[in-house]
Amino acid sequence: MSDPTPVGLEATRAVEREIVAEVEQIPGVLAAAIWLRDAQHLREGFVTGAPGSSIAVLRAAVSDLLTRRGLVFRAEDLHVALVDEDAIPLPLWRGRGLVFDRLESHRADNWVTCRVYVTRRGSPAVGEAREIDTELGRARAAARAVLDAASKTTRGITFGLEGVHFLEVVSRRYVLVSIEAAFGRRHSHLPGVGTIERSIEDAACLATLNALERWLGW
Repeated sequence: MSDPTPVGLEATRAVEREIVAEVEQIPGVLAAAIWLRDAQHLREGFVTGAPGSSIAVLRAAVSDLLTRRGLVFRAEDLHVALVDEDAIPLPLWRGRGLVFDRLESHRADNWVTCRVYVTRRGSPAVGEAREIDTELGRARAAARAVLDAASKTTRGITFGLEGVHFLEVVSRRYVLVSIEAAFGRRHSHLPGVGTIERSIEDAACLATLNALERWLGW
């Protein structure tokens, strides 16, 4: 019997993306991040509202949407905050995540160095990381390079690589990453999965980007 984990993760992420798209259609919402515990339960949700919006109105609208979706959640699982426009030097628009440009990987003397180029809200950033040249090391280097780049495009958010794991299902290999993210007193563990098609570095890089894509909206 094959392990259904990757399929389950991908299906859950697809539902999360659908909900995010619906939440971001609510007037006054700039960005949203939704994580499901399973198909019926919300694990955590973050909603960023435009300056001047009402937190109470946004919370009620998002809660109504989630309820109509059949999700079970506690009030404390849904976090709503407004952007302070004067405190942000970047323009406000949708497209909250990182735009991946390219990945460079160099191997020499039993070490691998990964350099990742990304753009967020029009600002480019480069991240770099070095690890021992093993399969695990190559995956860790790529993931850490993404986190290094992501940290340069945000303020007040701290990222860390909790772990990397390889999984083989039906003759296909996957890289699974677990990312730690902290914003103020809020902490989350973000999962990401990538299919190994071209290289381990590519898969780990994309898995990490997938894990971060909605957190950066908060």
